[in-house]
Amino acid sequence: MAGAKLQALWNHPAGPKTIHFWAPTFKWGISLANVADFSKPPEKISYPQQIAVACTGVIWSRYSTIIIPKNWNLFSVNVAMAGTGLYQLSRKIRVTARAIVRYQREQNRVITECRRVVVSRELRREMIENKEGCGEERKGQSREKRPKKLVEREIAKRSC
Repeated sequence: MAGAKLQALWNHPAGPKTIHFWAPTFKWGISLANVADFSKPPEKISYPQQIAVACTGVIWSRYSTIIIPKNWNLFSVNVAMAGTGLYQLSRKIRVTARAIVRYQREQNRVITECRRVVVSRELRREMIENKEGCGEERKGQSREKRPKKLVEREIAKRSC
């Protein structure tokens, strides 16, 4: 029984006597190298390389199911290539997205700090010019009659 199966594999149109067997077999080396790169830092992963690996896997997986004779070795190696390529791309994209978010948060923090400094300088200057103390009303004016901008600044100052 096992001898008959081995004989059928040996004589198959995509068997070991043809290039249709050996090309996909050696192509497994690319997938294995990609698996070995899973331990590599995502910053060192190449977008162009992984896009090429993933696209090759997707395209040739489809092709291997259309050709006659069907080459399941070619199909399986290309599914593995597509899977490893897409996984590597997802690792790279996640790290890039985190870096962008960190950068944006830092920029927002810096902008907020700059605004706080500018507002506090303006308030100090205004207090000196108007000779106001913290929370004191302008002489002769009720809160409703004061300019809206001044009221907003005093509220902002008290909340800080």
